[in-house]
Amino acid sequence: MRRVSVLIIIFLLVPNLWAKDPLAFFHDLGRKKIATFGDAIYFTTLTVDKKARNRPSDFKKNLKTLKKHLSFKDLDYDRNEPLNNGMLSLIIARYLKLSDSLFFLIFDNERYAHRACIGASILTPESSNRDKVTGQDLIEVMTLVIEKLEKRIENK
Repeated sequence: MRRVSVLIIIFLLVPNLWAKDPLAFFHDLGRKKIATFGDAIYFTTLTVDKKARNRPSDFKKNLKTLKKHLSFKDLDYDRNEPLNNGMLSLIIARYLKLSDSLFFLIFDNERYAHRACIGASILTPESSNRDKVTGQDLIEVMTLVIEKLEKRIENK
């Protein structure tokens, strides 16, 4: 009887160890020296899909969610690839549907997405699209993105 109850407890606890709690995610992200593409995708998914808060972070599901809700085509980066400003700018520019940059609208690449984010005052002009993004930087930039979305909603 004791073995059965121990096995039941183990089976109930093990899936929870793999689940990524959003609070734990932000805590870990704040300490990262370099964020990854997977971190940016999970963060963006949390802002787009409220259901994502209740499920474990699964990179493929999150990417599929973003492709469904937003125009996230051809993001062919590895989950563990270090995040740079260009990759983050591409996510942000597509998420906010930035149309400030004519070249971004034409070419839809990291370089011009970065320029569009600078034009929208999300990133600083001193930054480069090849600069690595820390966890704290990712949190700060995504906070600005969320504020911009809230202002858009208020203005409608």
